[in-house]
Amino acid sequence: HNNELSLRDPAQAFLPSDVVLPSSEGRVITLGHLATHRSGLPRMPNDFARGVGSMSDPYPLDRMYAFLNTCTLASDISEQYLYSNLGFGLLGQILANHAGTELESLLVRKICDPLGLPHTRYVLSAEQQTRAAGIHDWNDNPTPLINFDAMQGAGSMRSSVADLLRFTAVNAGLVESSLWPVLQLAQIDREDAMGRRVDIGLGWHTVYMHGRELIMHSGATFGNMAFAGFDKEARRGVVVLSNARGLIDDIGVRLLDPEAKLLRFEERSDPPTAVQLEPEKLRPFEGEYAFGPNNVLVVRYDGGKLYGRV
Repeated sequence: HNNELSLRDPAQAFLPSDVVLPSSEGRVITLGHLATHRSGLPRMPNDFARGVGSMSDPYPLDRMYAFLNTCTLASDISEQYLYSNLGFGLLGQILANHAGTELESLLVRKICDPLGLPHTRYVLSAEQQTRAAGIHDWNDNPTPLINFDAMQGAGSMRSSVADLLRFTAVNAGLVESSLWPVLQLAQIDREDAMGRRVDIGLGWHTVYMHGRELIMHSGATFGNMAFAGFDKEARRGVVVLSNARGLIDDIGVRLLDPEAKLLRFEERSDPPTAVQLEPEKLRPFEGEYAFGPNNVLVVRYDGGKLYGRV
C-alpha cells in the first residue's frame, strides 16, 4: 500500500543484521517469494513444538530468528510452490518490523478499521473471549490453543462469521470499499501452485474447476478449521468455520460449485485386513494427491515401499 514495499524487495533487508536467511544459486528470498510460497523455506520450523503438549507454548521471535539462521531450504528459491507457514509468519514479522509496530496494530489500522471488522484480532478482549468457540481435536476432545507468537502472520488470528463474510464480500466485489484496488492486487494469479488446476496470488489460491474460477483460502490448527472463498462471476461468497479438527474444504467448495463432490465417510465396524502387495503393484500410486488448495499428499516409491508426505 502507498508503494511502501515492493514484492521484489529482499526479505533480508527488513531483518536484524545478525539474522541471515538462506539463499540458493545466487538467489535471495524476496517478499514476493514469501507471499506466493516459493521461498523454499520449510513448512514449519522443526523446533516449533518441543514435545507432546507444548504446542500452546509461545514461539518467540528469537527462536524463529535462530531457526532461520540455521535452516536448510526445502527447495531452491522460486523453483516450486511449497506452502510454508514459516514463510508467511516471517512475512508478517517483516511487515511489522517495517511499520515499527506489532502486527495486530498494523492489521487493525490497514485492514480491519477501513473494512469494518471489529472482531478480527490476534488478542481477544474479555468480552470477545466469552463468545470464543471451543477448540477440539480429531476425536472431539478439548485441546489448547496454539500460540504462534512470532509466527502470527501464519495463524492464530481470531474472527467472527460476520467479519469474515464482510471481508469475503469486499474481495468479491459485492460490497464497496476504498480498499478494493489493493485487495484486487492480492488476487492476481502470480504463479502455478499445482499445475494448471490451482494458481497462487498473494495468499489467495485460484482453483479452476467445471468452468468456474474460484478464489479461496483455508486454514487449520490442531483444533480449528476455516474456509473462505468466492466466485466473482456468480457473485457468491462462502465462509465455513469449525471448532473441531477435520476436513471442511469440500463443504466450502461445494457451496461455491454445485458440481463439486462432498467427501464421503463410512463407519467401519470391523478393522481392515492387511494384505501384501507385490512391489510392482505399488509404483503406479506414486504422485501428488490434492485434498484442497493447500493440502497435498505426496506419495513416492522407493525400494519396494510407498512413502507419503503431506
